[in-house]
Formats: sequence, structure tokens, C-alpha cells
Amino acid sequence: MAGTSEFAVAIVINAVILIVFVLIYSILKRRFEKIYFPRRILNKDTVFPRLSQSFFGWILDALRWDDDSVYAVAGLDALLYTSFFRLGLYVFSACSIFGIIVLIPVNYYGDACNKEANATGCVPYDGLDSISLTNIRSTDDRLWAHWLSAYIFVGIALYFIDRFYTHFISYRMRYFSEGREHMHTVLVRDIPRDAASVENVTRVFREIYGDEVIEVDIIQNCTKLRRFIAARDQAQAQLDHVVAVKAGLKPGKKPPHTRLGGYVCCGGTLVESEQHLREKIHNLDVAIANKQSRLKKRPEKNCTSAFVTFRRVSTAVSAAQTLMSSTPMTWTVTAAPEPRDVHWDNCKMAFHNRSIRTTLFNIATFALVLFWIIPVAFVASLTTLEALSASLPFLEPIVNANAVFKAFLQGFLPTLALLIFMALLPTILTAFSSAQGLPSISEINFSMMTKYYWFQVVNVFFVSLIAGSAFNAISDIISSPFSVFSLLSEAIPKTGAFFVNYIMLQAFGSHTGDLARLVPLILHKIKWKLLAKSEAEKAATWNPGSYNYGESFPAKILVVLIGLTYASVAPLILPFVVVFFLTGYIVYRINLVFVFEPSFETGGMLFQAVFDRIMAAVVLYELTLIAILAIKNLLPQTILLIPLILYTWYFWSGRNGAYQRVINNISQEKACHIRVASRRAAHLFQIPELLAPTSVSPQDIADIDLEDSPRPSQDMMPGSAAASPYALGKDAASKLELEPRDSGAIDGIAVDESTEDPAEPGVESTV
Repeated sequence: MAGTSEFAVAIVINAVILIVFVLIYSILKRRFEKIYFPRRILNKDTVFPRLSQSFFGWILDALRWDDDSVYAVAGLDALLYTSFFRLGLYVFSACSIFGIIVLIPVNYYGDACNKEANATGCVPYDGLDSISLTNIRSTDDRLWAHWLSAYIFVGIALYFIDRFYTHFISYRMRYFSEGREHMHTVLVRDIPRDAASVENVTRVFREIYGDEVIEVDIIQNCTKLRRFIAARDQAQAQLDHVVAVKAGLKPGKKPPHTRLGGYVCCGGTLVESEQHLREKIHNLDVAIANKQSRLKKRPEKNCTSAFVTFRRVSTAVSAAQTLMSSTPMTWTVTAAPEPRDVHWDNCKMAFHNRSIRTTLFNIATFALVLFWIIPVAFVASLTTLEALSASLPFLEPIVNANAVFKAFLQGFLPTLALLIFMALLPTILTAFSSAQGLPSISEINFSMMTKYYWFQVVNVFFVSLIAGSAFNAISDIISSPFSVFSLLSEAIPKTGAFFVNYIMLQAFGSHTGDLARLVPLILHKIKWKLLAKSEAEKAATWNPGSYNYGESFPAKILVVLIGLTYASVAPLILPFVVVFFLTGYIVYRINLVFVFEPSFETGGMLFQAVFDRIMAAVVLYELTLIAILAIKNLLPQTILLIPLILYTWYFWSGRNGAYQRVINNISQEKACHIRVASRRAAHLFQIPELLAPTSVSPQDIADIDLEDSPRPSQDMMPGSAAASPYALGKDAASKLELEPRDSGAIDGIAVDESTEDPAEPGVESTV
């Protein structure tokens, strides 16, 4: 482990980073509302919880908010995330008491290298090794304290996990009871081709559910239409930019021009940009309107998926939980995601295609986990000062010139390299998950979270433990899989300092860095001053977007695994884990309430995955402690830990068996009290691209063929963040003006007028 000086330097540097970021936030939050409180601007009618403008009063305010306030403003996904930090804070705060008062003194006075052993050449432990399990001899009765710590730590963890579980269930039931409009709808996939039409799907479902069926929306192939719309969005953003630039020109200055044809700076024809873009937009409008018309005339071609909306939620619940057909791989019915959450391209993917893709990308993920070990282990080994000095001899005098600088590199270099290297993964894993054919963005994030978590476990936790002999360890594990526990039992006591630094850096720097938001502030200022001209471009400079829970959760759950694994071995890690969860609880309560705008709400769908991974961390802690005690030939303590594992497994399986269906499904008890569907609910799942407005009237496209319209080129492809009614991923179905229907009926089915929602204004074309 690291020496005392390196550890002290790491604490001081991290503490300074924390203080600086907190001071930056306290000063700048008063001046830059668009960066630190953008949701107040975007949601002027929302009542936000109080956050003091005093220098440090905001900390106490964030801690005082009740869960109802967070749920009302940020949603159940945000409440789940912040409750996870509170769970970690409670668990590790309680564990720290026993760890600091009992385990650290026991380890310190263990004296594994006593005076008699020194005579034979044993070097006494110093620094952090002197307060870890490494400092206790195998025959020392003090090891019973570590056996006792397992029961205490696991008991504390299971107690607070149970409270976390029941607390979440109460809010999950509340979410279900609110009867959100998409709960009236189910997603039907794998429809047989001979039944793939609105009429046939409607007939099949009405034979079972009668007049409860009020709407059937077939999911069509809109890939080409989507490409036209994306190109039109890009052209509109460019036009807005050009118009804004032109308006700011001084008299006599030439307006912006575009070169058509030729090379980079010569040849071709110069034309005025505004006129050129207006013509391009008109041509794209023609192409869009023509394609929409064709799809509406032949809606059933190659369409094997549909959204079916029912009058009552209870009927939708029955449909989603009932086997629709006895023919395998047909008529797969699931609850529909929120409209903003739908991944339209994946919804229409056939069963066999999904199965093959899932298998291939799971194999690819497994291979990536294994092969990623090689570069990660290589980087981890190179970041030691000895390895760097050997590879780059000119660094040796620089490193040895200053003891503080050397301590800084020793404490931070491996951790920073690992964090940067792992930052490449989420994009790759999201692409894998999306290609599997999952029908919603939230399910893609869920799949990515699962993959990313196991990446973190293998490549951050496991490989970092054995980085010094990674390739030998891999061959040992392949030849004898159970040798992984003996490897961990030998490596864990030696690597406590690395993970103390790892957690310290995230607790003191990463979380408070997210609070200070310096990078978004700097980018906002640069874009606002130099690049943004139109109103849409200026708004995009400060719009924070949504928070990706699937990408963030794995690293946070990994801290639970690290904290528990080292709780008995190197108890000094416990206070830093407490700081990690305390700063995370405060920072993300503030950011999720005031900064990040949810793009959709899943109602805490990630809870089951979070719970299972926390429980897996508890079990892995127990197994590694058993392995450590077994390596020290402590048979009584090893045997007496087996009942603890059995009870943990009973607790885990018992909670899942009792509550899993309750969490994942709306009960009929709740569903029967939810109001009947409004007319707006019946239209939520119409394909947004088919409803996208254009500047072209039906008469304009009567004699125009799609092939006569220009095909979008590379310079027309999307890349602008400008707001548009065509923008994919937005709740287009709820924002666009829908086709008029009879006010008293939907497809011949009477609708309760008292449940009708106020009509929303349509979005007109900007051209």
C-alpha cells in the first residue's frame, strides 16, 4: 500500500479540489441562472423546492427536501437515483463506526512483523498497510473481529436495503396510480404478415376485448422519411443562422453566400445562402409530404408491429400480461413505453432478427470484456512511476526532483488513467444495445447499464487488483475458474490504497465538478459569443439535456462493491465512501431538480437491476472475505460465515419472489380505479414522422413524384441542436397537431367526454 506521505498529499489535493468547486458553485450560481438553474427557465409554471442563495445555505436546503418534492419536480427516476445515494450514505456511515472504532485499532496492533520476525529479515509494515488486514498474523485471535465485522456490515446493509426496497415500492405504486396516458396502450410485435393491417389487428383484438379497443396504430418503415426530415431540420437550422447573420450586417456588407459545385475555394457558382436554403427546404418539404402521402395510402406494407390503445388501463394490463397466441414467436404483447421513450426503428424488428442480434451482440460484449483487459492492464502497469521511468528515462530526474510532485503522481496517475480509459465504453455499449432491437430508449439504457456494470467489475475492480501479473492471472483463471477467489484473497489486502484514491477522487472531485459545471459554462460562453446567431442556436448553448442514468449507475454501484469488499480488509476506506455518497446525494439532488430536463419517465424501471447488483456486491464481499480467511487457514471463521451467505441469498431471492411482479406490472387493483382514456391518449402513438407539418399543401404534391425530389446529401445531414417540430426523440405525438377526428367517437367507439384533456396547440412550419 501507499506510504503515509503519498496518502496525506492525496487527501490534501482532493480536499482542495472539493473546496474550490464548492466555492465556484456558491459564487457563480447567482450570476448564471441558465447554467445552474435552466429548468426554472424551461418550466416557469413549476413550483421548485427552495434553494438558498446564501453562500453555503444551499447545502442544508438540499438535505432538507422531502422525497415528495423531488418526485413532483424531477420524477421517479430521479428519486430512485438520489435514494440510492442516501442508501449508500446510511449503510457506510453505520459501518464506519465499527470500522474506525474497532477494526482500525485491531489491525494497527496486529503487528504481523514482530520483533522476533524482524530478526529473520521481515520488514515491518508502514503507512496504510499498518492499519489493514495485512498487518495481522494468520494465527492471531484478533481475526475474530473481522469475522464479526462481516455479520455487522451485512446486517446493516440488509436492513437499509430492505427499507430502500419498501420505500421505492410505495412510490412505484403511486406512479402506477396516477394513470398516465401511455398506460392505456400496449405494444404488439411479431404480427403475422397476413394479419399486418389496421383492420386485421383491430378485428383480432376486438374479438377478445370488444369495444375496449379504441385505436390501432401500425408501425411503418419510415427510414427514408426520417432521413428527409433530418435533412430538412438541418437546412432550417442553417437558414435561421443565415437570417440572423444577415440581420446583424452593417449597411453595405454582402449577405452570406454559398458555393455550389467546384472545389473547396474555387470553381462553381456563388449564390445567396438564404435563397438557396429556402429552395432546399421547399424541395425537402415536397419530398416529405409526398412520402407521407404514400405511406398513408399503403400503411400495411411490411408492418409487423403496432400500438393498440384501450379505453381502460385494466384492459391494457390484462392484454400485456396475457399470452395472446398459442403460436410461438407471434403476437408478442408488452406494455407500451412512454411515447417520448419509443425507439421507432427497433419497434418493427422481427423476432428472429432480434434473437440473432441479441446473441451476436452479447457474444461481442463478452469478447470485449475479455479483450479490454489487455489494454487496461497495460495502461495500469505503465502508470506506475517505476514503469514510466523505465520506458521514458528522461522522466526520472523530473519525477525525483520534488517529493510532493512524486507523491502526487503516485497517488493520482493510475486512477486518472483508468477513469479516462473507461470513458470510451458507454458509446460502444449503447450502440451494441441499440442494435439488439430493444423497443425503447430506456430499455437500451438498461441493457447498456448491465453491460457497463460488468465492464466496471471486471476491468476496474478485478484487473486493477491483478494488474501487476494480469496475463499470468488470466491463464490461471482459464485453467481453474475457482482460483479467482484465491487470487482476490491475495490481491485485495495489497491494493487498498489504489481504491481509496479511486473513491477519493470521485467523491471530492467528480461529484463537485458536476456541481460546479465549469465545462458547460465555458462552452456556453464560447458558443454564445462566437458561434450562436439564431435564437435556437443560443438556446442550445445552455440547454443541458437529460441525465443518462444507465451510463451513470454502474460506476456508482461499483463503489458499493469496492466499499463493502474493503470494509473489513482496509476499513480506512469507509469514511471516504461516506463522503462519496454524501456529496453525490447533495449534488445530484440539486442537478436533477434544477439542471437536467427529463426526456422521458420510466417510473424507476432501473430499480430491479440496481437492487440485484447491490445484492451481488454483498454476496461478493462475503465470498472474498471467506477466501481471505481460508487462505489464512482460519477454518472456524470460514465455516461460520456460510450461514451468513445462505441468509443473504434467502433475503435476495425472497424479495424478488415477493415483489418483482408488483414492481414490474400494474395490478388490476390499481388499474380499475384509473380513469378511462381521453381522445389524446388514443393518438399518442401515431408515428411522429407521418404527422410532421410542412409548408406544402396536398394540392402542391398532386403532380410531384418523390423521385423528382432531391436526395439529401452529406452536407444536409443532421448535426444541429436547433429546436424543430421534426426533431427525433421529442414528444412529437403530443406536440404536433393531430388529424381531426369526430369529437364524440374514436373509430366508432364512444369516449367519455368528461375525460378529455385540453387540446394542445399545433406546431406550424417555420418556413
